[in-house]
Amino acid sequence: MDAKRTGELIQNRRKQLDLSQKQLAEMLDISPKTVSKWETGRGLPDTGILLPLSECLGCSVENLLKGELDSEKTEQNNQQRDVALNRWKKYAKRKKYNRAIMGLVLSILFLGSLAGGIISAFENRSALCVLCVCICIGSGIIISIQLMSLRIRDWRKQTPVVTEGMILEKKIRISGGGSATGYPCIVVRLYGDEKKTLDIKEWSVYDMLFPGDLIALTYQGFVLIECEVLKPGPVAQEAAILHVAKAQFLKKYVRTVARWHHYPVADFRLENNEKVILRVKEEWTSPPAGTSGELQWHGEYMDSWNTIIS
Repeated sequence: MDAKRTGELIQNRRKQLDLSQKQLAEMLDISPKTVSKWETGRGLPDTGILLPLSECLGCSVENLLKGELDSEKTEQNNQQRDVALNRWKKYAKRKKYNRAIMGLVLSILFLGSLAGGIISAFENRSALCVLCVCICIGSGIIISIQLMSLRIRDWRKQTPVVTEGMILEKKIRISGGGSATGYPCIVVRLYGDEKKTLDIKEWSVYDMLFPGDLIALTYQGFVLIECEVLKPGPVAQEAAILHVAKAQFLKKYVRTVARWHHYPVADFRLENNEKVILRVKEEWTSPPAGTSGELQWHGEYMDSWNTIIS
């Protein structure tokens, strides 16, 4: 996979489809800086995002890997991309529509109660006046809270925070009902004993972090922008230890963690009858099931496999 050729393909397809880097980033739920990094050849898309990226650009995953288009399938992929783009636009429009309706209903309730209270006060209907005033105050409080929460949310989104903390937990947040999409996230204890759950945009970053790690991080809102491991925790230290043992290969298959994140793994059985599941490289050619060999691995990654010829 050539970073420069893949980056040029992403940039050309994005411009052909009249998309900005920000629009493409929003469709993929990543930052525009990541798209810019791809297009300039300074990085490659994570394997978990290749499929949605190909759908957005109207090309195949194979095209992205090769860095060139397959003209025979471009039209078909364009249609798939249009479906995904329309779905995204409808969701954004529906979200704005729901907010507008809620604001309109509260405003009508507020103004109607205010008018009713004034009229009731002039007609000496004390009970109705009190009711209208209570509804008016309640509506005003709800509107104020909504406006304040929007301002706070916008402020948090716009203001990056640089700090340090310790990772307490790694998890995958599922959303989307039947066609669930998984989003990687970490729970971090920040200075001041504050706990915060942060979404991670790239699976490669999620895979390198472990509970117990002390990290320096930059986050914006509820999204992790950058992080650096200052001191690995016990789990990370254990994952870095190299293991060597004789084992029997069982099978190789693809594990799906979330809708857009999948990777190849292999099952092995050690001499003590313990079964281990390790992540392997896509290009690794597995031996026949039942083959014995020497296995080297660290954490959940296989380093090498040497078949024992009997």
